[in-house]
This record gives sequence, structure tokens and C-alpha cells, in this order.
Amino acid sequence: MYSSERQAARLRLAFFRAILSRDIGAFDTDLTTRKIIAGITNHMNVIQDAIGEKVRH
Repeated sequence: MYSSERQAARLRLAFFRAILSRDIGAFDTDLTTRKIIAGITNHMNVIQDAIGEKVRH
């Protein structure tokens, strides 16, 4: 596993823990599970790519 993948995995875990610690009322929005997961995935992929670019040089 590359450094950027490990960092992205740590960020995903930290984000997941942060979500679990939120009050249930925070999720009373028009966001669907699909939108939340897609947003997390897209953002983490961008972060992983950026970290990977910096680490390679």
C-alpha cells in the first residue's frame, strides 16, 4: 500500500468517526446516503491523488 493510500484510509476512518459522533439531527437534510458516499469518495480520491503527487517527487 502506498503512502497516499494509507493517508487516505486514515482520513476516511477519521471522517467516519466524526460522522458517528454527530447528533442524529445533523442528518435531517435532503442529502441521501448515495450523495454523502459519492461526496466522500470523490473528495478522498482528490486528496489521495494530491498526496501521491507530493510524495512521488
